Amino acid sequence: MRNASTYFLLLERIDVALNAISGFICSRPCCFEFKKPCRLHKHGHHTFIGLSKHIWDGKKFSEKEIETFDKDIKHGVLHGVLTFVAGSIIEPEIAQRIENDIDRFNINTIKNKHKLSKSPLEMIKSIPECREEEKKIGQEIYANPSKEQKILVSCLVHDILKCCFGAENHDKNLIEYFPNIDEPALTHSNPIKKHESENLIRYDRLELYRFENSENWVNRHKVYKNLTELEIDLLDMFYQIVRPVLEKSYAHKDERWIRHGLERAPHAYRFDENYPSMFFDFSQQPHEQFFINTDNIDTIWAVELSKGSLGDCIVGQTKPQELFESIWQENSGFFSWELVQGKIPLKEYGKKIPKDLIVSQTRDHFFAYGQIPTKDWIFTHKNASHKVLANLIQYEDVKFCHEKTVKKTIKVCEKIIDVFHAIKQEM
Repeated sequence: MRNASTYFLLLERIDVALNAISGFICSRPCCFEFKKPCRLHKHGHHTFIGLSKHIWDGKKFSEKEIETFDKDIKHGVLHGVLTFVAGSIIEPEIAQRIENDIDRFNINTIKNKHKLSKSPLEMIKSIPECREEEKKIGQEIYANPSKEQKILVSCLVHDILKCCFGAENHDKNLIEYFPNIDEPALTHSNPIKKHESENLIRYDRLELYRFENSENWVNRHKVYKNLTELEIDLLDMFYQIVRPVLEKSYAHKDERWIRHGLERAPHAYRFDENYPSMFFDFSQQPHEQFFINTDNIDTIWAVELSKGSLGDCIVGQTKPQELFESIWQENSGFFSWELVQGKIPLKEYGKKIPKDLIVSQTRDHFFAYGQIPTKDWIFTHKNASHKVLANLIQYEDVKFCHEKTVKKTIKVCEKIIDVFHAIKQEM
């Protein structure tokens, strides 16, 4: 069932998955949210597990091939990340165990064992003993990675050769580039019988729903086999509402975007087939005299402009948000354009409405013309109330998710590409 409660649970599970991936690359506070802050050292944990330890050996890629992995939206790094996310939606314990391993197996945990207290001011009793234990545990974990780590690595890289070299043998040849990859990845395009129930195979099948009109050709019964009603609801919501936002945001992350936030109370905003659907029309008197570079006044609405869908001028208020959000969630339309925002790449807007943005004598932002089909926009929100989200959910053409989810998804993908440039690129 599409409802706000299910949506909140979906965001929680996505967040855990993205946090696990991010911490698997960098476990410092800049990238990983520790679940046990009382154990958090101010400089981070320096975990013993991580992506680089799984992929450093084997054949390498050219810089162009890594860039292809980054930019291939259907089979590249984004697909790898969201394969793991989809799996974590139905099996959240996989990501949770990786989070726990990051928190357990790290240098700070060992240091605390060699101190009488957990005070950061206390010196370690024996540095040689601490270093010896660190080496022993590090070697053990490196030689025996957990099942969950192997699942994550397989999800992230299983289609990289398809991006770079085409579909033929793209799974079988993974062993040349990743000698330690989990066995199911080597037959994932046409899995052998004993691998059909493996995590990667099941998660990759879920990702068939990333394709347009997939509901017309995907065997829903096979893909959703043995799932509970709640798990099916979560996946439907992910692929119908959230994933399109993540994909479009990443595909155009280096382009200019415009955004037009809701200019009515967001819990009561009425969407129609075009957006903006309800707005303050500045083309009417006395405002029309304020515009400079247009003599054709027709359905004009305010926009902000920035690089990427999360630029400062687009996202708007960042901190503190709590006071603003307590206002936004009530009946007042004040600041509603910050709470829920419609966004579209500037190039796409230009193809649909081939006119320059409008300059005003009395505003510091731009204005745009006309209307664009709602299904072509994406929408992001800040911490919104149940009734705001319940209103968005009822509209089939409105694709939306929390702006923090978009930010984390882009960051995780870019960090994976960073690792590939660092250790998997031909020199």
